[in-house]
Order: sequence, then C-alpha cells, then structure tokens
Amino acid sequence: MLVAGKGGECRWKECAPKTGVTSWDEVNVLKRNSDDVGWEYGFLVDANNKDKVECKKSTQEAKDKCKKSLEDSKRKRKEQAARELELREEVNVSWVGTEDDEVICVGTIPFNACDNDEFKQMCEAIGQFGSRLEPPSLRDLRESLLDEEYARTKSLLQEHEAEKVKNGFVSSKEMSDVSHTSEVIFELVDKAIEDIGPDDVVQVVTDNASNNMGAKKLLLEKRPNIF
Repeated sequence: MLVAGKGGECRWKECAPKTGVTSWDEVNVLKRNSDDVGWEYGFLVDANNKDKVECKKSTQEAKDKCKKSLEDSKRKRKEQAARELELREEVNVSWVGTEDDEVICVGTIPFNACDNDEFKQMCEAIGQFGSRLEPPSLRDLRESLLDEEYARTKSLLQEHEAEKVKNGFVSSKEMSDVSHTSEVIFELVDKAIEDIGPDDVVQVVTDNASNNMGAKKLLLEKRPNIF
C-alpha cells in the first residue's frame, strides 16, 4: 500500500510479506493479463501459481462491481446455451454441405483447409461417433487439447533430433509467441551464420514476405558476400 510521509510525499510499504512484493511494478507483474474485473482488486501471491490470489480490502462499490460482473457472465452462459440448443434444432442431415460452407465462411477459415487430411479425418471421426457429439470448448482448444498436441509434436521431433546428431543439423527455434519482424528474423539468421562460420555460408533462402525482405536488406548491409 502507499503511505503518506512528511511533506506529502508517498512511499511504498510492503503489504504482502509472503510474496516479497515491494513495488508497484512487481505488483503489476503478479496481475493476470485479463479483462476480468476481479484483477482490479487482486494479484497473484506467486507468479507461477495462478490459483493463489490475494486481494486488498474492498469497498462496497467494488463488491457491487464484481457481483454485477459475475451476474453478466452467468447471463451470457445461459444465452450461449440457449443459442446452442437453437442451432441443434435447426440442423437437418440434408443440409450438411450447406452447413460446412456456412461454418467456413462465417468463421473466415481458408477454403483450402478442406484439403487437409486432418479435416477429412475430423469429418470421418464425427460421422463414426454419431449424433450428440459435444464439440470442444474454446478453453479445451486453448489449454488441454493444445497441450496434448504439443506433447505429440514434441515426440515426433525425436526422430529429427536423431537426424541432427547424424547430419549435423544446426538448430531450430520455437517462435509462436514472438512477433516475426525483420529485425528478429535478421538476428536469428545472422546468429546461425555466425555459428556455422561466415566463410562457410554463401546463400540464405526465404520466401518473399515483406519481413523476410526487410531481413534480407539488413543481412546484405552486414554481410555483402551472402546471396
């Protein structure tokens, strides 16, 4: 909390001894990146444990605000359930082609997604399951199912690791949570060149995406001998 000192200045006083939090910056780190109203009044006791939360003493106004947020959330869930029921009642087997087309259009899914073997396998699996299949929730896709797919992909990489040992493959980097700017791509390629040895690299191959072209320009400025 903040306490007023002589002359009207304010200073931080430790308010959560268990966390060792001593500044507003540290408190902000312990807040979830969420639009949930509750995070206006609480912070994580441990940044690595998302289930342990500590809250400052709240006013009646804050309580009313949180209560309204919970009620709104409950109302939205009821509306969603009702909408899903309506969708089920509208489904007719003879509309299958139209329904697929609508899902792809409304969801802005690229049309070539239907050429994926995975899409065909999904349709086959749904057909074999029969009616009343519960689709995965957004949370399932973001968390449990994504974790399972990550573990599966990681196991598939084991054979590539063996190939790396055999043929001297240099490295790869997981970049899904990083913005692929020209500067980032340049730094990665430049480091790879440095690791291999600048005299042993004569060419870098990319597609013509604008960020790759920006990286190309930076690379040519530093290493004009590279094509």
